[in-house]
Amino acid sequence: MRHSKNKITLAPTDLSNFLGCRHLTSLDLTALKAGEKRPARYGPMIDALRERGIAHEKAYLEQLRSEGQSISEGGDEEPTTQTIGRTEKAMADGIDIVFQAALADGTWSGRADFLRKVENPSDLGAWSYEPVDTKLAQDTRAGTILQLCVYAYLLGKAQGKVPEHMHVVTPKDGGTLESYRTDDYAAYFRLLERGVGQFITDPAQTYPEMVSH
Repeated sequence: MRHSKNKITLAPTDLSNFLGCRHLTSLDLTALKAGEKRPARYGPMIDALRERGIAHEKAYLEQLRSEGQSISEGGDEEPTTQTIGRTEKAMADGIDIVFQAALADGTWSGRADFLRKVENPSDLGAWSYEPVDTKLAQDTRAGTILQLCVYAYLLGKAQGKVPEHMHVVTPKDGGTLESYRTDDYAAYFRLLERGVGQFITDPAQTYPEMVSH
């Protein structure tokens, strides 16, 4: 969640945060409007999980590289006109894998872990791309699916075709690719997208109820 051209731009994590805890979204929104740093969670366990997540992502990248896939590597900075342009060029060139792909429109902005080329025609040509996310959890959570839905939505705008599938790489068996049909989750994504949009426009009173978050 950040200000962009006098408008609040949302990240995919904002959607999963909204699903998990409305009060968290309220805190984020209050901090943003006040120009303060967003609430953050720190600690040895969180830092260790973050490092393990980066290692899992890099291991999958090396696996793709060992398979001979052509790879375009982006940076870890926030999406900008320049980084989005690099992603779009890699897609137009038909690169097999786009790593740290910057995607954005007027409402959503984020970096997909990977975009995977598939032989499915789009405005790009005889190919298109599907989003891939790397997660440490053995079982894919709703928040992960929703984040992928955001990337699928943005990809639909960038290539003129909504991806048929979204994918999660889990640590099972050294890296298992689990696939999900985008259409199976599109209606739920749109419902929550409207919900978070309404909340940003007209925030409701929240309280730190005991939830899984």
